Amino acid sequence: MSLGGPITKRGAETAEYHRAYYAARREKCREAARKRYAENRAAVAARDRLKRQSMPPEVRARRYALAQDARRLREFGLPKGQYAAMLAAQGGACALCGERASGTAKSGKPIALHVDHDHATGRIRGLLCGKCNRAIGYLRDDPALIRKAALYVEAHRVNSRSA
Repeated sequence: MSLGGPITKRGAETAEYHRAYYAARREKCREAARKRYAENRAAVAARDRLKRQSMPPEVRARRYALAQDARRLREFGLPKGQYAAMLAAQGGACALCGERASGTAKSGKPIALHVDHDHATGRIRGLLCGKCNRAIGYLRDDPALIRKAALYVEAHRVNSRSA
């Protein structure tokens, strides 16, 4: 098939033609798209923001949920239904403090529990609220350091009856 002439084909032939054209010039097409985006970044961002804001809330929520499912699959290898199963198994609450994930963030998006995983092995440990997930991260996933922190807090806890 010649890729240099004018496009006069119809239907499936046209689709095939465009696929072949893009495949043959993939890098050149990508570079042109990057250049167009760089030149019009503000306009593209404004257009996308307006498009998102004009969506009905249920469509926005569904798209957000799909994006979260895709991110969990990409980052943790967690299939779509497994997050919901883990959440149900934990009673809808943080595995550490028991706080329920509810409400919405400042962005208006629903608050979800974080997927806690071992950074060394990538193995998923459970679902944690944001505070517990950050606390474990700040303590570098080190059990000895976490125990030491617990002992420190207990040693310096003021007894409410004696205060």
